[in-house]
This record gives sequence, structure tokens and C-alpha cells, in this order.
Amino acid sequence: MPDVRLGEVTCPSGVLLLVDFGLLGLWSGDQAPLMPDWAAPAWMVEIANHAVDFEVVGPDAKAAALLYGESSGYLYDRDADFEAAFEERVREEGLDASLRALDERVPHVERVVNAVRGVEAAGCVELHGAWVACVAGVPQDVTLEVFGEPHEGGADEGRWSAVSLRVPGAAPTVETRSVGTVTVDCARLAFMDVAAVAAWQHTESADGRADYAFWGEDAADVARQVGAPALEGAAYGWADLPEARARELAEPIEALHASDTLRLVTDFRPHSDHYRLLEPIRASPTESATVSVGHAQVCGFMTTWGDGSFDVERDLDVAGRLVALRVRFVEG
Repeated sequence: MPDVRLGEVTCPSGVLLLVDFGLLGLWSGDQAPLMPDWAAPAWMVEIANHAVDFEVVGPDAKAAALLYGESSGYLYDRDADFEAAFEERVREEGLDASLRALDERVPHVERVVNAVRGVEAAGCVELHGAWVACVAGVPQDVTLEVFGEPHEGGADEGRWSAVSLRVPGAAPTVETRSVGTVTVDCARLAFMDVAAVAAWQHTESADGRADYAFWGEDAADVARQVGAPALEGAAYGWADLPEARARELAEPIEALHASDTLRLVTDFRPHSDHYRLLEPIRASPTESATVSVGHAQVCGFMTTWGDGSFDVERDLDVAGRLVALRVRFVEG
């Protein structure tokens, strides 16, 4: 089956991320990487916000960091007793390396810089336990294309075996190298310039408006109780209301949902960048879309496999220039 064009990307900074854009509310930019209170139960937030970042030092520092999937020479978001476990593991591996605790936490954008400044110019960084793939040396003056590679045969027909970002007019591939893995926790991914991530507004409504949707086995009964109209698909709720009014209408439904007596899923959707990208994806037959964020074009898409950890690789030409960046959902 032919590959399917999903969208396009521009990368004016030259540094590209492949990230679950549903997690970008956790992105700290150039600030300390603190987890917001809303992101997890209070005890998890407490642990996350008292974590320690380490630099790996010594003759075998790179090999020791790679034991934990990190190519940058740093290990982030570790608890206080991690140092003892690290020392034991490197001894078992016969490596000469140790940890230097950093005085301050490393912001997420600085982690990207650390990951791409080495010889490989690529790697993965941690976003509160999730992996984000990042690659430098991406052409800055061309429009890159994103294609889904259909999976053929069996019950999984119709899903993607891989999704790749390709450089138009690139020279032939002579080598494929691993970048690492990307974590998907919200069933979606996006190729996006690191500067677009900096401009991203995850929860702040751009126009002061919001939607509220709910669905599930008890949704029709709840809709009758509260007078909520049907939305597209099997959902009920309200679209394009002033944000304060949408929150007001959501309150009694959220109270019912919190009681754990109903089979219901709820979703408050402020008209943020997350909404702007996700809404056309929901409406697209390819479950993909392109939007502008900051000065860059961003392409988002659903994995078609849900959540998980997936391998990321890049194709290079004879001069080491990027030909394609690919996430594999099925082993090639």
C-alpha cells in the first residue's frame, strides 16, 4: 500500500522534537522542571518536585549514562537514594563512573540542548518519566513532509507500521541510526520545532472560549439530566462557550464523575494550542493535522496503537545529513 501524507513541518531553529503533545502541559521551558499540582496525585507531585538531577562523570561516563537510556551524560528526575543504586550497577558492569549531584534542576529546554550538542546531535530527554526524542541539524529553510506507512495484514490492518518525517530532495540514505525511544501516554505524537514547544499554550484558551464533552455508557442518561446536547460521535456536551460558562456547566457532571458511580469520561477543552491541533485530528480520516505554532508548522497525529514506548530512528546520507526521522510502531 502507498504511504499516506499526514502533514508538514517547518523547523526554523534546526532542532526538532518528537513528543506526545498531550504531555506538553508538563513542559517547563527554561524554568525549573516542576510538576504542576493538577498533573498527578499530591504524593506523586511531591516526589517529582523533590527529585535530583545528576551529571555522570568519569572515564566511562557515556557508557554508564547509556545504561539508563541517556546519551547526554546526565541523569534527570532521580530520587535521593538513586546514587547508591547507580554505584552498584556500574560496578556490576565493570565501569568507572560516578555521579555529581547538580545544585539546581535542569529545565527541559536545557536538557534538549545537552542531548543534541554531542557528535550524534540527537538523543532522548525525560519529561517527568516520559521520553522525548530530539534531533539537531534539521534543514531550516525547507518544508518537511510527514507520511504514515500503512501496516498490512491481519487484525491490525489500517494502523501505521511507522510514521516518518522526510526531507524533500534529500540524497539517498546510506545509514540508519537509533535515536532512542519516545513515550506515548495520550495516544498522540507531534513533530515540532523546539521553538514551537516554547510558544505552545497547552491549557490557556486563545479566545477565552472552551468546549466540554463527556461520553461513556452512562453519558446519555447524564445528558438527559443536565440538558446537554449531542456532539459529534458518541459524545454529549457543549461547544464554543465562554470558558467560565463551560466550567459552570461542567461542575455538576464532574461531581457525578468524581463519585465513581458512573461509567463516564469527561473532557474540558479550552481553545488552546492543544485544542487547535487535536480538533482537526479528530475530524481527519488520517487522524492527523498541521497547525502553526509560533513561527513553525507542527504536524500531529494519532499513533493508531494507543500508548507505549516506540523506537525512533533517523536516516542519514553519505555526508551525515538528515534524510528522514521515523517512529516505528511495528518492528521493521
